[in-house]
Amino acid sequence: MKRFALSAAMILVTLIPATTPAGDGNEWRLLLNPEVMEGHRLPTGTRVRLDDAGNLDVCFLGLDTELEGHLCRGQGHGYMTGFHPNGRLRLCWLKNPELIQDIPCRKATFFNDAFGPTVGVEFYPDGSLAGCKLDRDITVEGREIKRGERVEFDRNRNLK
Repeated sequence: MKRFALSAAMILVTLIPATTPAGDGNEWRLLLNPEVMEGHRLPTGTRVRLDDAGNLDVCFLGLDTELEGHLCRGQGHGYMTGFHPNGRLRLCWLKNPELIQDIPCRKATFFNDAFGPTVGVEFYPDGSLAGCKLDRDITVEGREIKRGERVEFDRNRNLK
């Protein structure tokens, strides 16, 4: 039988609610209850980090969670979700393939991310798509792009 010892310090750090001031921006907090932060409803078990200004910076979602209409992967430390200083979604790892602004973005799995370009979906501060790994072949601006390739767009939605 294995025994695990937890120090009082470990327990206290784990149980600090997310409403505690951010400090230097490098402190992680565990949400003990669902909370709305920057307009996003984050589930229990989510670990959040605030930036120096106290804005939501990144989190590890406690559960798969819909944010701004996108089902983002959660459940552990495998997929970090990011936010812009204005509170909008910056980085999401999709639970399912999703058509975002007419671009077929690939779902996040270890396999999809381990081979080739990153499968994380990135957004600009206005919510427009900045980049994703393709779930199927497409033609954009006369250019044929294959499934599994990453596409990136500038702020005017032109291919980079």
